[in-house]
Amino acid sequence: MQPGSDKPSQENGTSSEVDKFVDFIAKDSREHLKEEDFQPFSPIDELDAKHELLCDQLVDRMQKRLESAINGQTEVIYAAYPTDERGLPIDNLDEIAIRGRIQVIDDVWDKYTGEIITDPTWMDLAIEANRMIAANGDTRHKWFENFEVLGSKNANVTTITLDVGS
Repeated sequence: MQPGSDKPSQENGTSSEVDKFVDFIAKDSREHLKEEDFQPFSPIDELDAKHELLCDQLVDRMQKRLESAINGQTEVIYAAYPTDERGLPIDNLDEIAIRGRIQVIDDVWDKYTGEIITDPTWMDLAIEANRMIAANGDTRHKWFENFEVLGSKNANVTTITLDVGS
């Protein structure tokens, strides 16, 4: 919870920061949507356009964070985020995706076996997805959406594969 508020905090910004951002976008989306590019048919269409614009901006923020962490050729597109009750993407890159000692393997092309990592975050898995894409050369399937537990190599290491789509 935020101090002095009944609104919960969010991982990368307080709820009030997100609300301020939503209000900023909602106040005058016409600055962002050029009249000649989009003609809403109704107030609902206009609201949908504002919502889509806000979603795109929040997703772009996460992608930029990922690209900064990769600091090189980025093939992966991050799509493994949840959404809130308003349908807005939530930045979960710093959250632990799976607990334990984990090893990513490419179970489609068999061209990538990652290093063992402990308690990887979604950011860590997205970086692994980028490495896997670079190793297997399949740049068509680069939307990192989730992971699947394959099993355990031994009692100490769980193997997973990353779900990447097009």
